Amino acid sequence: MINAVIIEDEAIYMDDLTEKLNKLDIGINIISKITNGSEALNILPKINFDLLFLDIELGDMTAFDLIERLKKHDFSIIFVTAFEQYAIKAFKVNAVDYLLKPVNGDELKNAVDKVMQQDFTQDKKNELLTDYHLFKSRKLLVPEKESLTIIHCDNLYYCESDGNYTKIIFDDNGNRSTVLTSKNLMYYDKKLSGMGFLRISQSFLVNGNKIKKILKKDRKVVLQNGESLSVSKRCKNDVVEYLRYSSL
Repeated sequence: MINAVIIEDEAIYMDDLTEKLNKLDIGINIISKITNGSEALNILPKINFDLLFLDIELGDMTAFDLIERLKKHDFSIIFVTAFEQYAIKAFKVNAVDYLLKPVNGDELKNAVDKVMQQDFTQDKKNELLTDYHLFKSRKLLVPEKESLTIIHCDNLYYCESDGNYTKIIFDDNGNRSTVLTSKNLMYYDKKLSGMGFLRISQSFLVNGNKIKKILKKDRKVVLQNGESLSVSKRCKNDVVEYLRYSSL
C-alpha cells in the first residue's frame, strides 16, 4: 500500500479527489485528510506516509510556505490546484506532477504511476505490491528466521511486542499458534492499519473482531479464545469507542 495524505481546504475537491483515488486499483491508503496549513504542520511530522496530494492555497498559508516550514521532506508531492501559474515553482520543489482541478482520473493514475516509477526502489515496489494483494485478500505475510507464514487476518487474535520482535498469536485450525518475527510491533501496527486492528497498549495490537467483551474496571479485553489482555489507561477510551461503533 502507498500511504497518502491529502491537504485541501475545499470540501468539494477533497471529496472528489478521495473518490477518484479510491477507484484506482493500485493500492492507495489515505491515512489523513487535512484542511489547512497549520493543521498540516502539526500532523505531518507525527505520521509516516509516502505521498502528499497538496493544494496551493491552504487558507492560512500557501503550499510553498508549508514545505519551507517542514523540517524534513522524505515524501513525494503531487500538486492538485486550480491555479496554472505555479507549475514551474512546484517542480522546483521536486513535485512529481501538477494536476488541475477538477482532477481527471486518467491523469491522476498517471501521476501516481510516476511516483511508483521515480521514487521507489524495486524492493520497495515489490513490498508495496505484496502489501496491496495481502490487504485485498486479508492475508498477512509474517517473516520468520527461515520461512514465511501466511495468516488470514480473520484468524489472527493479536500481536504482542517482545522487545524488537513481535509474537503473532493466531488460530490454526482450532489450535492456538504463535510465530515470532523480527519485525517490531510498530511495523505490524502500520501493516494492519485500516483492517480492524487496534492498539490497546504499548505491548498489544488486537483484532477488534476477536474481542468478546471489555472489563472496564479491570481495564482488560477478553478475547473469543478466552484470553484476557490488559488495556493501558491511555488507550481505554479508544477501545471503548471502537467497540461501541463497530457493534452498530
